[in-house]
Amino acid sequence: MLKSLWDYRSFVWGGMRRDLQLRYFGSVLGIAWLVVQPAGLIAVYYVIFTSVFPNRIAPETSNYGAFLCAGLIPWLMFSEIIQRGHTCFLENAQLIRHSSFPRILLPVITTLSAMLNFSLLLALFLCALALTGHALSNHLVAVPLLILLLGGLAFSATVVLALINVYARDISQAVPFGLQLLFWLTPIVYPQSAMPPALARILEWNPLSGVIESMQRVIVLHQWPDWQRLLYPAIFLALSLVLSRLVYRRVASTLADEL
Repeated sequence: MLKSLWDYRSFVWGGMRRDLQLRYFGSVLGIAWLVVQPAGLIAVYYVIFTSVFPNRIAPETSNYGAFLCAGLIPWLMFSEIIQRGHTCFLENAQLIRHSSFPRILLPVITTLSAMLNFSLLLALFLCALALTGHALSNHLVAVPLLILLLGGLAFSATVVLALINVYARDISQAVPFGLQLLFWLTPIVYPQSAMPPALARILEWNPLSGVIESMQRVIVLHQWPDWQRLLYPAIFLALSLVLSRLVYRRVASTLADEL
């Protein structure tokens, strides 16, 4: 896949530019929506959880707003990749039928576009922290690794879901519910330490938990990620990439016929 990515780099870059144009150009606020939408969602969760659970949420830090943003921004990236990527083959049916290129590049474009957008959003968030007196530490050098790990998990899931969606359109109906369920099973708006022990053990099986928690540790608590805890999502990523490749190779030759 890396060879295809390099050989078709102009195609990938062009797809990312078209994605940006379709999303933001022509709207009144333009690219400002990149900040407005997440900011509105963060504000809603902040008001709800600081009002309902003022003494139980994120006891490790007094800045719940920063804790919430550090978890919600990477989740939004993951969620966007899945939401927009699982339909990438169906939405580009004409292109697939009439053009010759590695089909795997379509979910690659969706993944890279979302990673770029939310990397910019994360950079703006870090600038806002610095301007409001929140110290930034050298632990931030771990952030790109965490973004790559999370993006890889989203990409592998997207490939499988997008391929299944070609043959079973029910996937489009199931994805929103699945993402909502996964959101609440991931320690984003709450720390895992605030959960009952039985539920905390269940959350350990979620490969996103360690990545999101590490992002919060790095940005808010100025600590290095728990590298041992990241071993599980790294192994999960490796296995999921192998699975997605096997599924893709199995159905790639008949993909155009099913669209």
